[in-house]
Amino acid sequence: MVFAMSERLDRVIQLVAREVDELVAVERQVERAHIERVGGRERRRRVARRDIDLSLFRDIGRGRGWARVSIAEAVPDLESLLRRAVQRAARAVGPGWGLPPPSAAARVDIADPAMDSDVMTAADAIGRSLDEPIGSGFRVGSLAIVIERGRTDIRTSRGLTHGHSHTLLTIEAMIALAEGTSGVVERLHVQSRQLAALDLPVALSRAVQQLDDRNKAILLVPGRYDLVVARDALVPRNVGYGRALVADFDAAVFGERPARYGWFEPIVAQADARADRIGLTRYRPGQLIYGDRVVTGDPLTVVSDGTVPFGLLSRPLGDLGEPVRRFVIIERGTATDLAFDLREAALRGVTANGGLSNLVIAPGTLSPGAMREPVQRPVVEVADLRWLDIDSSTGMFTAELGLSYLHDGSRDVRPVRGGFVHGNIFDYLPAIRLSSRTKTHSWYLGPESMRLSDVTVA
Repeated sequence: MVFAMSERLDRVIQLVAREVDELVAVERQVERAHIERVGGRERRRRVARRDIDLSLFRDIGRGRGWARVSIAEAVPDLESLLRRAVQRAARAVGPGWGLPPPSAAARVDIADPAMDSDVMTAADAIGRSLDEPIGSGFRVGSLAIVIERGRTDIRTSRGLTHGHSHTLLTIEAMIALAEGTSGVVERLHVQSRQLAALDLPVALSRAVQQLDDRNKAILLVPGRYDLVVARDALVPRNVGYGRALVADFDAAVFGERPARYGWFEPIVAQADARADRIGLTRYRPGQLIYGDRVVTGDPLTVVSDGTVPFGLLSRPLGDLGEPVRRFVIIERGTATDLAFDLREAALRGVTANGGLSNLVIAPGTLSPGAMREPVQRPVVEVADLRWLDIDSSTGMFTAELGLSYLHDGSRDVRPVRGGFVHGNIFDYLPAIRLSSRTKTHSWYLGPESMRLSDVTVA
């Protein structure tokens, strides 16, 4: 499949250009190859999509109206759809602002040339590598491989024209016992934009070990522990929905959105420029994030970086054509900068940075061994979570622990399971400890584990 800017995008722009004051058009083209294996059967399919997201701006008096519309590849009545969007833009009036002249896009690689060939061929090669035995007594119970190639083209009425490609590989597998009736399985989830960065043997080996430990695990006794959040628990997939600080501009009310950044969601949500402008954040640039509490742990440094090569959240431009930049959110416990989309940057007269992207967190001072060493209380090292629900505005969280390891000072480290924890992540920040060893996983580049002191497990 050859990706190129379509004539349809030109037609959409022509239909609305005279009806609005400014516009941003984003066309996304995606081709995916799927291979799924369940119960000895294989299903193969190829999917291609082409969508256009259109942002329309109309200046009414001293304000500016804004409407967004998504246009699928097959729309029964395109002209009526666009007419309604133009009418919505005239009603949704907010503060006045304007699109700036085009700026240089971030120079970042997010397309792997190794996936430029036929996507189904590449998916087949990965599938064959998973046909090999993965360990004595274990097997791949079900498997899904998805390879995605795509292109994004952005055009604005201020003269910006930009296109970039991306690739993404996702592998989901269930690792099970080769024999027996145990219903315990281990879920393997791997995502990468680059084939060379995919280390399947290591991921499979860890999954097999965790499945073995899960079968041996006993229930964790409720009590007070120090919690070491590591492995998949540090960057959890099963994240619930937290209260968003800022809703969609069209709605102009509080709304619900996925807590993308897991444990760090309430911390980085404070960097939202609009929430800061209207006074809805806990702390502002120049302020300590700990309030008046004494810091006994590792001072927190958090950076948003959308220019990480092949980063999961990396991209050259934001949704409105704003350049993505690296910026510091928190530096050694002090709030530093904000996440500016194009609108907030224009309202304040500053340069947009593309908003939040991959998180880069500075390592701490404790070695992996010291992180797990019990001091006043036993340590529970959490390898994964059943689920995490965290509120991005208050910091309140509730989580159910999955597989964990109990370090109580005895010679043996015991696998345990179960238990619920709840609290407020902001209460733990002054004493948080971060490991000196780092890892890269999904949108996260930072310490491989963090330690929360005196957590009650129910």
